[in-house]
Amino acid sequence: MKPTMQTMFFDKDGTGNCFEACIASILEMELSEVPMFHGENWFSKFYDWLISKGFEYNGTINPSDIFNYKIGIDGYFIVAGESPRGNHIRGGHAVIYKSGKLVHDPHPDNTGIVDIKYGMAIEPISEAASCGQGSAMQDTAEQNGHIAQQINGGAKPTC
Repeated sequence: MKPTMQTMFFDKDGTGNCFEACIASILEMELSEVPMFHGENWFSKFYDWLISKGFEYNGTINPSDIFNYKIGIDGYFIVAGESPRGNHIRGGHAVIYKSGKLVHDPHPDNTGIVDIKYGMAIEPISEAASCGQGSAMQDTAEQNGHIAQQINGGAKPTC
């Protein structure tokens, strides 16, 4: 994990890029390599982009599950919840946890989140998974599309 700071802020720019900064951190990419996932169907765009990079999403809406996560790249996963600065768009503020603890807040004030709404892990796609064949990846896409709809009104991803 290479900590990356967000460059856009809700109060100044009208939108933030904490989620994208968390993705860049976990995937050890430059922030400029991660598209903005905003607007209608943001989850489908995110999911499709992630698949194109050789990764998949595994998420939960049950906050108690967060502390049991043993998945993700090297155990790192994204947690979202209300920011101490207020709850904004797309489920609040995104930070990175490992072993049930905050390890990186992409916001410069480094205050984390005040509650946990959901978590998501980014994981490499297993070589056995392939879309269209009743695969584990297809099942995951259907399950996680349902999760995204529950947490943010996101669209169901497709393979």
